[in-house]
Amino acid sequence: MILLASCFYSKETPIDSSHIKINDDIYLKPLGKNEKDCSTFSPYSLRGNIVAQVIYFLDQNGNPTTTSNPKNCK
Repeated sequence: MILLASCFYSKETPIDSSHIKINDDIYLKPLGKNEKDCSTFSPYSLRGNIVAQVIYFLDQNGNPTTTSNPKNCK
């Protein structure tokens, strides 16, 4: 008898509500605040793909950016 249990296994990764979705695979995890009180984030891949490790910030509209000190950051 061959057991095919792996066909029914689903690896669902729970996403923390504080994480920001960039696309279906890439999310930003909060790291804290920098010396200018801007929130900082680190990207990660749900699928385990390689992701450039850059620090993200939120601009004045709450959009992710790599600009190090966005005006009126959040």
